[in-house]
Amino acid sequence: MATYFVTGYPGFIGKRLVAHIARTDRESKLYVLVQPKFLKDAQKDVAALENPNVEILTGDVVDMHLGLSGDEYRKINEQVTDIFHLAAISYLGVPKETAWRVNVDGTRNMLELARDCATLHRFNHVSTCYVSGDRVGVIAEDELDVGQAFRNAYEETKFQAE
Repeated sequence: MATYFVTGYPGFIGKRLVAHIARTDRESKLYVLVQPKFLKDAQKDVAALENPNVEILTGDVVDMHLGLSGDEYRKINEQVTDIFHLAAISYLGVPKETAWRVNVDGTRNMLELARDCATLHRFNHVSTCYVSGDRVGVIAEDELDVGQAFRNAYEETKFQAE
């Protein structure tokens, strides 16, 4: 039985991923990390899933230990087998400091969590084609860093996170 930890909930992809797992893997446990400002929406969405194995944890990827209590962080470290890191700030006009904090530091915090998880099997980091910056044409997955320039902080910070 898997135990999942998902960031970026209740965002567009996160909502659909959690709904899919909750529907197709009803025996597994799901923890979803939700920023306090999205808690009410997340509670409604989770209630509609009708799966008692989905638990909301309030926190933020930018905070130390994701803003979780010591007990919550330990529980995640002991149980989680699969992480889906979807949280990101994707507004193209975002100030660089904000994008860096969420996209780079948030990913670093998630990697630290992954390192601490005793039973982790897989870390899934959802990124974007925007890591290619100003490149054009066909770009292969193994061509991340080829000296491209970036048009905005979003592209640059997603590249740095990856």
